[in-house]
Amino acid sequence: MDEQRQLISHLLRRAGFGATPAELDQYVQLGYQGAVEKLLNYDQIPDSYPSFDIAAQTVNRRRAVADLQLWWLNRMLTTQRPLQEKMALFWHGHFATAASKVNRVKWLYDQNNLFRQYALGSFPTLLSEVSKDPAMMFWLDSQTNRKGAPNENYAREIMELFTMGVGNYTEDDVKEGARALTGWTINRDSDTSRFVPNRFDDGSKTFLGHSGNLGLDDVVSILASTPQTARFIARKLARFFISDSPDEATVGAIASTFAATNGDMKAVMRTVLTTDAFRDPAGFMSKVASPTEFVVTNLKLLGAKSVDQTVLGAMRSMGQELFNPPNVAGWPGGRSWINTDTIFTRLNFADRIVSNRNTEGPTYVDPAAVLGGAKDAVGHFVDLLTDGLVSDANRQVLQDYFSGAAKAADTKIRGLVHLILSTPTAHMV
Repeated sequence: MDEQRQLISHLLRRAGFGATPAELDQYVQLGYQGAVEKLLNYDQIPDSYPSFDIAAQTVNRRRAVADLQLWWLNRMLTTQRPLQEKMALFWHGHFATAASKVNRVKWLYDQNNLFRQYALGSFPTLLSEVSKDPAMMFWLDSQTNRKGAPNENYAREIMELFTMGVGNYTEDDVKEGARALTGWTINRDSDTSRFVPNRFDDGSKTFLGHSGNLGLDDVVSILASTPQTARFIARKLARFFISDSPDEATVGAIASTFAATNGDMKAVMRTVLTTDAFRDPAGFMSKVASPTEFVVTNLKLLGAKSVDQTVLGAMRSMGQELFNPPNVAGWPGGRSWINTDTIFTRLNFADRIVSNRNTEGPTYVDPAAVLGGAKDAVGHFVDLLTDGLVSDANRQVLQDYFSGAAKAADTKIRGLVHLILSTPTAHMV
């Protein structure tokens, strides 16, 4: 794989869920900057994916959550707006909210659409909308926060996990922030939030050095404009898209764009995707793929048309259940995705998808069709599944297998794909 093609393939893995050879051809023709702009300006691409059918859901909440998970996974698999879905995944882990407590699937679905709507929009606006979002309000008990009986859960987490990070606020800021955030409750009849004036503490407060009759809009404005928030969000984006241990210069460049644009996430992500660190070949296929990335990317590259129920159990065993992060901090990510249990689940998943010959199954893949008329099967699938970055030693093992295996063509090709998906490189992004 030539350098330009490899670079743009890297872009599409990190800013989406990989690209088929035909898709990659289209992006390569645009050049790197053109490819970045196409990803960023996804609003110019029609979004025809059907809405989740809330009305069709049963009273079985677990089944309804599973249906919602499948809806989102299939959306990721087929989207023509990859960065929008990748950002929705990022915000889901950032503003982590879980079905384990939230008791209405519609709230989870509406929040997911909120992340999609503001994926590359204004961070202050997203923060404001999340603060009034029924799923988040129920998750962190904001609906019980009222004058005379403040609940401090959300006031603490909005600073610790969503904006500035630990060490940048005091307990008094938590108390005063909670008072400023009073007044909002959930209207269950309409599944929306509303402001109730007599629940709002309209006394003077002092929050992070700002005093007055502060309310939710003031809290959001103060937090979104602090240098600590710019750097906190920048570091989290860098860890998600670039490296588990991003260098300070890269974090600083992203933070500078955040501060200069008042949190315009399109401008911020343009900086992320064009930094030297993002484009450095030393970082290609260097981050452990999350279960969502591993599953969706490989199903896409191997031509699966949709995701089925069996994938959900595999992802749960790999350590990621969408709409059910482990806690308010979300998934830790990085090397935590891989351990002695999860790696076997990944390998078993890879075996299952390449062994399944039921053409009616949603996750059916046909590696021979993916190979097409390519003469070099090893080279083709190594490029497709690992951007050509399998080690020389492993490439030789693959070549020896394919040259020597006395098996039917379909069996041999499927075996080759399984072996590639078993290499360490295939579990990276």
